[in-house]
Amino acid sequence: MQERILIEQMYLLQKQLPTIIGASCLTTILVAAGLQNYFSAVFLIFWVSVVCVVAAIRLLHAYHWRKIRLDSGNVQSSVLQFACFSGVSGILWGVFGSVSVSLNIPLLSVMTTMILTGMVASATATLSHLRIAYLAFIIPMLLPTAVALLLFSEPSFYWIALLMVFYLLVSFMFSQDIRATIIESITLRIANNELVESLQEEKAVAVSSMKIATNANFAKSHFLAAASHDLRQPLCALRLYTATLKILDNNDKQAEIASNIDTSVVALEELFDSLLDISKLDAGTLEVEKQSFSLNAIIDRIVVDFSAMAEEKGIAFHTKTDPYVIHSDPQLLERLLRNLVSNAVRYTDQGSVEVRTVALGDSVCVEVRDTGCGISEADQAQIFDEFVQLNNPARDRSKGIGLGLSIVQRLSELMEIPVKVESTLNEGSVFSIGVPLGNELHSIRFKSESTHQDRYLGDLFVLVVDDEIAIQNAMSSLLRKWSCQVLIAGSADEAFEALVDFDMPPDVAIVDLRLRSGESGLQVINSIQDAFDDPVPSLILTGDIAAERLLEVQASEIPIMHKPCDVDALYEFLHNIAIRR
Repeated sequence: MQERILIEQMYLLQKQLPTIIGASCLTTILVAAGLQNYFSAVFLIFWVSVVCVVAAIRLLHAYHWRKIRLDSGNVQSSVLQFACFSGVSGILWGVFGSVSVSLNIPLLSVMTTMILTGMVASATATLSHLRIAYLAFIIPMLLPTAVALLLFSEPSFYWIALLMVFYLLVSFMFSQDIRATIIESITLRIANNELVESLQEEKAVAVSSMKIATNANFAKSHFLAAASHDLRQPLCALRLYTATLKILDNNDKQAEIASNIDTSVVALEELFDSLLDISKLDAGTLEVEKQSFSLNAIIDRIVVDFSAMAEEKGIAFHTKTDPYVIHSDPQLLERLLRNLVSNAVRYTDQGSVEVRTVALGDSVCVEVRDTGCGISEADQAQIFDEFVQLNNPARDRSKGIGLGLSIVQRLSELMEIPVKVESTLNEGSVFSIGVPLGNELHSIRFKSESTHQDRYLGDLFVLVVDDEIAIQNAMSSLLRKWSCQVLIAGSADEAFEALVDFDMPPDVAIVDLRLRSGESGLQVINSIQDAFDDPVPSLILTGDIAAERLLEVQASEIPIMHKPCDVDALYEFLHNIAIRR
């Protein structure tokens, strides 16, 4: 550290040196010009010449050292060389002072004393941080003059000499304070530089770790997207078959089996929907569309959907709500609340789950309370991470896969609705959100749900392009049950070959996004639109959850449904087209 401080001292001196040398030369010339009547011209010319030559050598020396990087091996020699030059300069001024005093001219002696003490003050300001160079300059400059004054028998000269020595000591004491301040400043700067270097190293490590984590997250997302796509294909076919099975004429036993199968399929759909939600949020394809609506409308639907699950577990499920109108995105808010309620019901084995609303100023606080297992304070920070399930060591799939709260957090950030959690281990939890109040005059009304027992689409001509045989067969069975004319194809070429036998274009096209041989469903839809004079309403049906493909579909502005598709939503889509036709 001492060597590093010394190096910084020398760098500081290198910056000041041209100014110091220039000021010394200028002072020498001015002094010689002002005192030319007291000295011989030869002495002054010789003295000024020597001072200027020494100054020139010092400048060359300084230029040489500027090109050399100071380190522990050469800094000491650099200090000694500079101290020698300072000593030579001090001796030259000491010679001038002693010669001036020896002329025994009182006015000249006083003027000389003032000039030399001024030079000491200047050196104290500029050389204090380098003690050896400072002393090498001021001692040979001031002491010879003081000694010369003592040689006279005049008592006043004795006092001047003593005052000069005293001034020399006081200046040295002040220089120590200045030196300590400068060294402290240098030490702090070195410490700050070390801290910055340490922070930069830590930042580099953090960036590297983040890059590794990002790559791992990308690999995870890529794997989930690929696995989800492949698994959604047979699940979609199963979903369509169960929907077809439920609308057939069945006896009670067959209806019960069909209902049980549908329940299992719905459970699988929930798991895949969680993965889909994560992908949509990562891709940024979810857009918030805020509007005013009745909060109870979505709470009532959630209660209907989870009451049976709560009853089966033997826990109470009730609400304590008032008819508030709020301003938010109804679909995203319902998804968020569903995840909170689902999480509460799954992790509560006795007691109750309650949904409560309380007005707080210009917002409504929605609370989901449970008497479940609770969460320790230490674990509350990680419950919103993906695939984290604190109280499911057996990985019971009835409790989900650990994505519910992760989706809640992402949806809350997207909608700018903070989620708060209060929980005590083995006592229960309270999750709460604050939603802004809306305008009742502009609130929307939700459509009442219909069971669609006798669905009929009036001979709607539907073109289905999908390369999965199981989905082709399942879609064909379901659509024909809805009284549709159905044309099934595995690619664009197959579709156009089959359309030759028809005298009319399809009323609607349902196309898979990723077909065989790298064919894109978007390309197929574009080909269909180009082949007919009137636009053909189209729907992308896909099991792909890759972020880049979701963005691609969003950019095309073509409606999209994900496998396994919601049969009610599919019917509504086709029903709207049939009405327009």
